[in-house]
Amino acid sequence: MNIYYLYIPELEKNSLIASYTDNKDFMSEKRLLEYAAGRFLVKTVAKIFYAIEDEIVLNNKKPEFKNKDIEFSLSHSKDYVVAVFDDKPCGIDIEYIKDRDFSHIGKRYNEIFTTREDFYKFWTQKESEIKLPNCAKKNSFVFKKNYMISVASFDRNMEVPKCINLIKYI
Repeated sequence: MNIYYLYIPELEKNSLIASYTDNKDFMSEKRLLEYAAGRFLVKTVAKIFYAIEDEIVLNNKKPEFKNKDIEFSLSHSKDYVVAVFDDKPCGIDIEYIKDRDFSHIGKRYNEIFTTREDFYKFWTQKESEIKLPNCAKKNSFVFKKNYMISVASFDRNMEVPKCINLIKYI
């Protein structure tokens, strides 16, 4: 299992949007850029690290490769887009850690959060698990001091994966 990430502000936005949006309509430029950066990340990682050039299709609103040579999951928050790749199904979520009122979510899920990190660990684990129902393992870690990432896997021995910045490979 490997996690790859891109720092969106470093990308050339116009060519990225032109190449990776498939002429889709989006409600905001921010969402358009997140979509394009995600597709760019997945297609580039697949080509460079796994020698796969395959079409991305949606299966129950979840992106996957048409020929399913490898599994991936994708998430974005604020300035980063992340993707996890594995030979087994996987899920990932990233959230920017900021101050907010967690009490309503705590009540909804019958949870008590004592710190921001507690809340974001819980929330990213929930989100990664939605992408991989009935997963055996969830792992969370703080990324770049301001982000929480959680990964869901069926691998019971999963350790926190190493993050690889794709920019240095391009």
